[in-house]
Amino acid sequence: MLQRVNESILLREADLIALAWPEPVSRQAQEEALTRWQQRRYIQQLVEGAERCYQLDIVGAKVMRNAGFTQIAPTRPLMPRARPGVLLANRLGTSLIIGAQHDPQVTGVAWLAQPFSGNTARPDGVATIQYRVAAQPGVEMRRALWLPAITAEGYASPPGEALQRLVVEIDSGTESQRQLIQRAKAWRTRWEAMPHLPATNTLILWLTTGTIERLNTIWEAWIGHAFLPAFFATQSDLDADIPHWRPWEPLRFTQGRYHWLWRDLYGRPRSLKPWEMREPLWRTEALQPVTLPSLAASIAEWERVCPAPGF
Repeated sequence: MLQRVNESILLREADLIALAWPEPVSRQAQEEALTRWQQRRYIQQLVEGAERCYQLDIVGAKVMRNAGFTQIAPTRPLMPRARPGVLLANRLGTSLIIGAQHDPQVTGVAWLAQPFSGNTARPDGVATIQYRVAAQPGVEMRRALWLPAITAEGYASPPGEALQRLVVEIDSGTESQRQLIQRAKAWRTRWEAMPHLPATNTLILWLTTGTIERLNTIWEAWIGHAFLPAFFATQSDLDADIPHWRPWEPLRFTQGRYHWLWRDLYGRPRSLKPWEMREPLWRTEALQPVTLPSLAASIAEWERVCPAPGF
């Protein structure tokens, strides 16, 4: 539990419960454990809006340090202005990991919300998925292991397996076009300095709290100044998932119709599962010029040519 809080900095109660208790337990048992951990100062509770959230406390930090962990999350309560972005990134990261853990092709998962150090691009979080390149019939169905080591850049997956690094970028709509351009340029610099191993794919996931118009603004800055592999979605797309977000699943059914969640630079519907897109081993394709004037226009064209099931 402490390791998950440390890796996430600040977690909604629902996300902490999902990570700490992958198997169902009673609400009473959860409440008793959360109260006990707070009394022992392993974790501390913060309130953000109507939600209870948790952050590492001083005794929890000491336990992590004594266990040999070198990266310790802050114990001073996170500034209120920083909380919404961290919580949203962790909600997405937790949902990705929970979905991937139950996929029979996935062998290992990890989530890290602590940003890169230095002056280069700082992601809001990185979800790392290790998976079998080829399906293995007869393999026992079990939850994928939590493997923190796979979040390290330069990590090489075992033979017969590949790695997908999903780098999360949260947009709250406060950055100007100029700031988005600077962010895109920073990612181009960061990308060129990153190791790119043959069996590893890195993909940027843009999630905005705004509408498709805001996604258009992000997309314009991205294709003009980064032009790197990226998928795009809005929070409202995920909010349609009831009761829990399902970002690992590419399709959702709302209002009598199926809708794709993730779209790439060209507006194409995409899945985070390489094997579903007939890409058993990710190879970053050579990006082609974008021909349509906006992401919205690209999505509309793809829905006309290749509609989701049920349209």
